[in-house]
Amino acid sequence: MNNKKHCDKLKLIKENSLFVVRSESSLAQSQCSSSSTIPIVTLDNQKKNLNFTDQVTRAEALWAMNAARHGYSYYSCDESPDLFKVMFPDSNIAQNFRMERTKLSYVISHGIGPFFPS
Repeated sequence: MNNKKHCDKLKLIKENSLFVVRSESSLAQSQCSSSSTIPIVTLDNQKKNLNFTDQVTRAEALWAMNAARHGYSYYSCDESPDLFKVMFPDSNIAQNFRMERTKLSYVISHGIGPFFPS
C-alpha cells in the first residue's frame, strides 16, 4: 500500500476523478435526533482528456448511476443502447455504448457500488 507505484496510481485516480461521493445530512433527518446521511454524487471537473474507450465507459457509468438513482428495472435498460444509437446517430460514443441488464447489474454492484457507504 505504501509502495511508490501504488501511491502514484492513487494520486492519478484522485486527480482525475469523474465523480465525487460525499455525505451530507438531510434536512429532514437533521430535524430528527438521528444522524443519518445521504450520499451525494457530483461530477468533478476533469483535468485531462479521456480517450475514446474511457469516454464510452464514462457514459456507461453515468447511465448506471442514473438507472440506480431512478430505480429503473434492469430489463427496462436492455433496449437503451439501441435507442441511443437511433437518437444520436452522429455520436460514436452512442454507437459503442453497451449496457444490457447483466452489465448494468455488474456496474452498479461492483463498479460504482463500492463508492457508496451502506
